[in-house]
Amino acid sequence: MLRRQILQALVALPLFFIVIPVVVLVAISTLPFKGLVIILAKIFRPDLDDIVTGLSGVFTSYPNLNIVYYWYFDEHLSPEPDWFVRALNDEGRRRYRRLLQYWTTFCGYKFWKEDLNFDSKNHYREYDYTGDLELRQEFTEEDTHRIMGKLITAPWKVGQSPWEAFPIPLPGPSSKTLLIFRHHHALMDGFSTMNYTSEVLRTKIEFKPARKESKTGNSFLYSLLRLPYDLAGYEMDKRMYQPDWQFPPVGGTRDLQSTCLKSITVDKVKLAKNKLDTSYPIVLLSVLAGGLQRMFEEAHLPVPEFLPAVIPLPMPNHPGGTVNHVIIARFRWPIKADSVPERFKRVQEKIQQLSSPALLRIIGMLADLYGSVPAYLSKAVANASASGCSVVTSIFPVVDVTSEMQIRNMVCALGTSGNDIGTTFLSSGLNGDQRIVLIMDKRICPEDKIFYNYEKFVEAELDELLMYAETTGKHSEVCAV
Repeated sequence: MLRRQILQALVALPLFFIVIPVVVLVAISTLPFKGLVIILAKIFRPDLDDIVTGLSGVFTSYPNLNIVYYWYFDEHLSPEPDWFVRALNDEGRRRYRRLLQYWTTFCGYKFWKEDLNFDSKNHYREYDYTGDLELRQEFTEEDTHRIMGKLITAPWKVGQSPWEAFPIPLPGPSSKTLLIFRHHHALMDGFSTMNYTSEVLRTKIEFKPARKESKTGNSFLYSLLRLPYDLAGYEMDKRMYQPDWQFPPVGGTRDLQSTCLKSITVDKVKLAKNKLDTSYPIVLLSVLAGGLQRMFEEAHLPVPEFLPAVIPLPMPNHPGGTVNHVIIARFRWPIKADSVPERFKRVQEKIQQLSSPALLRIIGMLADLYGSVPAYLSKAVANASASGCSVVTSIFPVVDVTSEMQIRNMVCALGTSGNDIGTTFLSSGLNGDQRIVLIMDKRICPEDKIFYNYEKFVEAELDELLMYAETTGKHSEVCAV
């Protein structure tokens, strides 16, 4: 531990006062060229809109970084698209204009471009995928979950905004419908999607606070003073400590499998959270990690000590519209442990390191900077940033929904990015009913039976964590995210 602290202190000063300023200066040096490109676009390409910037600019480098939403309705939905695009009225066209646009490259920069031939029937239509994505006539809910891994990587049509929606009548005598909504992450984040669908579905969605205040007493000034040291630790975790198990890079589209966890209820996670006096994401990340260890032990595969993971963290004051208003952070996700309490404490420690307000702010600023440079630089930075990373873990709050329509539940899945990321977790849900979707490259866990038992492994881990919580009471030193 002391050796790590000394090394981190030695890295802090050159990183903060040499490397970061050089990165910023390189980005600033592109501004005159960027200004020239904007002028040229106004003259020679008046059909182009804004330059794609920020995280959206970074996300355009990943063709499979898509988000899929399953909405389950206890009623019939119209096959006509008018109702689904009714939010794209005069005011909505401005607020959700990315749903009418795609991106293209001009003079080294990516620009948003309006689809002048936009037809809602190209986007909201009958489910028309075939082959591995085809749904049999009497399909089950599990069938729809299992095609998520394939659906997440389906290519987009060139020259159209990358989103689509499918109303699919569910088998049976009653009028129930599955609405699949898929879009590329460059268009918008999860909160933007919820805002759009709340208008379309005429729902009232209540987002519960994503964070509670840290109990470590870290003021922003204190976190600012610690920033060089914390930033050094953050970069060391990213670059210098790789896991003993990597997801191998592949060319082309990954062969992904997917499963949906239903039994990890909000009530049980909250019970553990309250008894351990910790945060909801810490409990969830701890039991998901324990589930991975149990799954790989069952398959007689090596269990990683940790996995370099990406975790999206919500930013306050979401502006609405179609934007990406999140911070993309990385952390070492502890997986292998001798006991459930040990893993919980290690996960808590790692998440606590992301509680520094100054560190999160500079991570967000650097991401915005990377997304504002020419496309070839942005792609290089995006690939370098994601290199060596194995997992994306996204914990979207379970929202309370009041609607004129009979919405039963929601399931979400997230695509992979970069060459090394072969696994994603996304938890979400409605009205206290949580769903967690795991998507994994088939080469990582090739045995289907064991993979689809992952839910049982996580459930067993959560039960043991609750037993530990019952015996220890409230934990004393916890930081929430």
